[in-house]
Amino acid sequence: MLMMVTDLDGTLLDSESRLSTGNRRSLEELGERGVIRMITTGRSLYSARKVIDDGFPIDYLSVSSGAAVLDWQTQTTLEHHDMSPAQAEPAIRALVERGIDFMIHRAAPDNHHFEFHRSHPSNPDFDRRIDRYREFAREWDGQPPSAEVCQLLAVEPPASDSHYLELVAELDELN
Repeated sequence: MLMMVTDLDGTLLDSESRLSTGNRRSLEELGERGVIRMITTGRSLYSARKVIDDGFPIDYLSVSSGAAVLDWQTQTTLEHHDMSPAQAEPAIRALVERGIDFMIHRAAPDNHHFEFHRSHPSNPDFDRRIDRYREFAREWDGQPPSAEVCQLLAVEPPASDSHYLELVAELDELN
């Protein structure tokens, strides 16, 4: 059995988040030939649904960089990967200690809801993300998560020193 896996934004969809006629036809032909068609994206399910509908010609959708995989034909979640509060807490603490802006996303498929913590007064990418999902965002109250979380998203301001390598070393049980 063959499988075709593709990214969504800027690969399958154009810069306006549209599927070209040619790409649609290619996906349909692959399906007709029995090839499994899968999209994998960094988008949450909520965000992916803004650009693909239930009839989109794919078999599977992997969202949030693999945090959840859905059977697109039945609209059922086949697999999801979340962090327990105990797993998330040391990572959150490490981000706070380093003064890094971050977001705590709920477990998939509701991971478009998040709490945010700001350390820097100016962080354009961080601000854009909050503004884009303002209705689902709230400021973090400083308490550890009470339920599973999908991901922690750290956004360092431009021209700041990166903490990436030290965080990877310190939090080696996470990915």
